[in-house]
Amino acid sequence: MTFVSKNEGNTKFKVDMSEGKYRSRRDGLLNILFHATELPNHLYRQMNLSYDYYRKLISNLHQLGLIKRVSQDGMAGYQLTLKGKRLTTSELRYVKYQDCVEEESDRHYSAKRRKRKRAFAYIYALLDRVGVPYELFVKPYIEDVDVNGKDIYFYTALEFKRMINIESAPFQGSKLLGFLIGRRRVISIFRTDFRMPVFGRHEELIPEYVRRYFSVPLTTAVMICNSDFSAANLFAEIIDGNSYDKKSVNTAGYKNFYVLPSDDSFISHLNDLYIDHSETEQRLIEQYRINTSDKDTNGRLRFLFGTGFMDDDPILICAGNVNAVKLKYFVLNAGHNSKMSYIVCKHRDLSVLQKVTEDYPIKVLTID
Repeated sequence: MTFVSKNEGNTKFKVDMSEGKYRSRRDGLLNILFHATELPNHLYRQMNLSYDYYRKLISNLHQLGLIKRVSQDGMAGYQLTLKGKRLTTSELRYVKYQDCVEEESDRHYSAKRRKRKRAFAYIYALLDRVGVPYELFVKPYIEDVDVNGKDIYFYTALEFKRMINIESAPFQGSKLLGFLIGRRRVISIFRTDFRMPVFGRHEELIPEYVRRYFSVPLTTAVMICNSDFSAANLFAEIIDGNSYDKKSVNTAGYKNFYVLPSDDSFISHLNDLYIDHSETEQRLIEQYRINTSDKDTNGRLRFLFGTGFMDDDPILICAGNVNAVKLKYFVLNAGHNSKMSYIVCKHRDLSVLQKVTEDYPIKVLTID
């Protein structure tokens, strides 16, 4: 189910599967707030709302005494008041949120924790729009979720840590927000605005714990960002290996690391996480007559950075999402050899890859 945004100036956002999920947009805001515990000032972009309508909803909740404005640490946002939390005991339709409400001391409102709460708000708004359940009262307990089931659910890192209890101690402080679980996959979810976060070595411990408890390998991570412009910047930082302030960045040891903008293309990117693209890749190999061996036409051994070679020119096929791990080594190899290389991708990823590779001898082609 989809509908066009009521914000005429926001035509970029048309996908919204949350229609019919809530009695009102106000209830949609409260649903996100109960789970994330803070609403950012600019969540309207993710919720498919106009700025004016979002402000109207916030004003209404504020007048009712259900939320309060918090502006410390240079961040403006909104949190539930005591009256707002008591909705879970005073109104029947909010009883389901009782497990979300925790009495927190002031120490929990540090800048670091607030940023994390706000990141969850962005994630939940996006998951609403693409129809992925994240609510405690909708999804199975994490201990009971069927990894091989047809449905996909989002579970927070905290839910996973509570499940494994004391064993989670080695990766406390992880930047992981949670996991998408279902369809035979467990996928790590991260979020940033524009810059690549710095991952510590403890991030690489998480896949081992996931394999132990779910009996499936954790090889894939998704970094959700704001836009194509943000995605291009993140890819560039991954390729360079350094953030804007010259801190070393990496992909936390994941075999597959995807950077996905949170616009309408996200649902296409999300679907690609669960599709086998081998047939498309094979068709392109035949179409471009790609030599996928590890030797050139003269029989000399060569390192295979991409998918293969087209007339001895390296080529990388991205039949689905662009894997930042493969992209990094492919782009660096092109720059090192100063030899024309090619990338084949979906049209939705064309502008991002053109921006990322503009300083390299790389030509980006699109899948027919």
